[in-house]
Amino acid sequence: MIHTFTIKHKVDGYYYDIRRVAEAMSIYDEDGKITSSKISDFYNWTGDPNTKDDSVLKVVPKIPGIEEIVFLNQRCFNIKTQAEFSQYWLYIRMEPLTLITGEQHIALFECTKENIERLVTEFRTRMSVFLGLDETRCRINSLAEFGMWEAWRVDYTIDVRMLNKDEVLAFINLAKMSVISNKITEAKYTSIHGEHFYNDSFKYGDDTKELQIYDKQRQLINKQEKDHIYPDEVFCQLLEESNNIARIEYRRLKNGTKKNSTKFNSRSIMQFLDETLAHKWLMDCYGSTVGFEDFYREYHARKRLAEGFPMTDKEKETAAHADSEGAEKVQLGNKAEAYRKYMINIVEHRGRQNALNDLIDKKPEANPDTIKRRFTNWSDRIRERAHISPVLLPDNWRNRKGMELPTTYLENPLKDLR
Repeated sequence: MIHTFTIKHKVDGYYYDIRRVAEAMSIYDEDGKITSSKISDFYNWTGDPNTKDDSVLKVVPKIPGIEEIVFLNQRCFNIKTQAEFSQYWLYIRMEPLTLITGEQHIALFECTKENIERLVTEFRTRMSVFLGLDETRCRINSLAEFGMWEAWRVDYTIDVRMLNKDEVLAFINLAKMSVISNKITEAKYTSIHGEHFYNDSFKYGDDTKELQIYDKQRQLINKQEKDHIYPDEVFCQLLEESNNIARIEYRRLKNGTKKNSTKFNSRSIMQFLDETLAHKWLMDCYGSTVGFEDFYREYHARKRLAEGFPMTDKEKETAAHADSEGAEKVQLGNKAEAYRKYMINIVEHRGRQNALNDLIDKKPEANPDTIKRRFTNWSDRIRERAHISPVLLPDNWRNRKGMELPTTYLENPLKDLR
């Protein structure tokens, strides 16, 4: 279930080796920027180690499966010796399935033993050709050995096919409405107000991880319009494959691949090729942010709330007297009604984060952490007892926006995979 990953490898600072790697990149440099003088400048660059203004060579090689190669001269400072020095790092962003098949599809790489063995073999072949390696020993031979590379970023992915484009758009926005930021984890555009409703992606995370949900077909269109990287026939095929696909992507970022984050004994990319681990990481993140419950319209949520928070005997008796002619809607007890109003409040504020912010603003004298804890506890109880998301599927998405959506609820696409 891997879409892409970025791996890195240190290159020893010998000029011959640095030049050999850079010249291999220059073959694929369509703009002609990686010249001989540029390579010398790159090697001899002595920038400020206190800044992130590193010297970089970059190329999009158009090798199937290799999306980008970056060569970095990183200036460092040794506290003990008080000396500055350079470290050279090679980064490769790649789609592993495309690398081993040579074909471009939206399908994902499964971390089976057979696929991993094919990846190791194919990577060695591709890199040996790229670097002009033969079987003689040299310092850069390790660049062709996949297992010698470290993970820099890994994108674990699940694709879900919705019934239509409107369901993809609705799902993205319901995810926006579901999430609540914390001290280290923030979401971009938790509101679905105005133009942000039609954003074709949603991202949530911190410096170790990200969860992004996006319209895969729209992402391909944007990529093609910007860079025109696919031949026309391949692009048409990808459009067909990605129709009505919502891609759910969990990313382990740079800090998330470090040993103190993973508890691995190293950052070797091989340790990240694990389907069980990938599933756990993605599901844990999705469950704690979006959740696994279905998104109900208010009318149909009443029945689930009535079942989860049943009336007391006294409330049943009162309801029977008040409704001798029958009610159009399911009647609710005081507790269920309180939860219904809580859910309505979330819809009216266009998301849990906005509803929570409003509660905090209205009670400046109260402890915001206490308000947040009570607010999230209510969401948890709705999930646990009514078995629905606290985020309702807004009626006006069908009525005013004219979206083609279910009349009862939108199914959570990952509920059966938790």
